[in-house]
Amino acid sequence: TSQVVLSIKCVLCVCGMIASVEVLRRGGLSWLGSPLTRSIFIGHVLSALLCSAGFAFCYAYDVYRLSLVHVDPCDYTLDMRFAFFVRIIPVFGMFGSIYFMVSLAIERTSGALASLF
Repeated sequence: TSQVVLSIKCVLCVCGMIASVEVLRRGGLSWLGSPLTRSIFIGHVLSALLCSAGFAFCYAYDVYRLSLVHVDPCDYTLDMRFAFFVRIIPVFGMFGSIYFMVSLAIERTSGALASLF
């Protein structure tokens, strides 16, 4: 059922967050080189964590909402304002992660080009 799928997605989001933090804790950031590269990468990681945490909350709330029994099927729906504002947070995290990765690629490319000349 949809509750099982949502539960699995929620657990995967939480496991991804834990794994990301553990990999960074063990590996550190010293391999990234310059402080600018480190700060961009930290922005990427924080955006990805925001995305995972936001989606985990959304999935957990959907499991809770769908586990309730309602006589009227319309009672399962979410208020538009609540749905928009809660679900936009992980989207900001997703776009932030993409923007930080693009800026990291630009920073690395400009550094490589500068070393050639």
